[in-house]
Amino acid sequence: MQVSSLIVFDLDGTLYRTAPVVVAAILGAAGEHGHPQPAEAEILEFIGRGIGDLVRAMFPQLAAEELEATRLTVRRLERAGIRSSAKLFAGIPELLAGLRNAGSELAVCSNGSQEYISTVLESTGISNHFGLLESGHDDTSKSVAMARLRQDSGFGNIILVGDTPQDRQAAADNGLPFIAAMYGYGAASLTDCALQAHSVSELAGLLRDWQAQSKRTA
Repeated sequence: MQVSSLIVFDLDGTLYRTAPVVVAAILGAAGEHGHPQPAEAEILEFIGRGIGDLVRAMFPQLAAEELEATRLTVRRLERAGIRSSAKLFAGIPELLAGLRNAGSELAVCSNGSQEYISTVLESTGISNHFGLLESGHDDTSKSVAMARLRQDSGFGNIILVGDTPQDRQAAADNGLPFIAAMYGYGAASLTDCALQAHSVSELAGLLRDWQAQSKRTA
């Protein structure tokens, strides 16, 4: 089977139902350290930006040393939650298998660390679908990570799927088509996107269309 295209997925809010684990980790850390507990809606606004940014946003009153201690607690609780109860959005395993069978290579580009990405993919049983994993954990923006992935992959025909304005910007900065995963956590900011998937089944249809077009123009 000849692979002719690369489909890049954001992780949090696109493949992985991050909210249950992250909310529990933030609230658990607040309880352990005696901090005021943030509202769940506040936590959801920052999903996908990395634990460091999330903890700073949820506990802005903390001095550096206490902030770092809280971050480590959140990280510990989050990793434990991922290994015990991480869930994908319904239909994701079937979507990934179908895309690969149809001839596309798959990749993940996430703001999380490589260790985080691998932990989520392995815990949810989908790591075998991805040939490329790109972390933007140490980059100034997701656009930088996406540019690196684009260059390293060697593919000319690439599409990005994500659920946040940062994902859309990464696609725009790299001249790539973008599908907004409206079932994720940043849908309110993506209502003007040309391609919108309100469910995984809608996403599958949009990606099948893109694959077919890619084969015609290859």
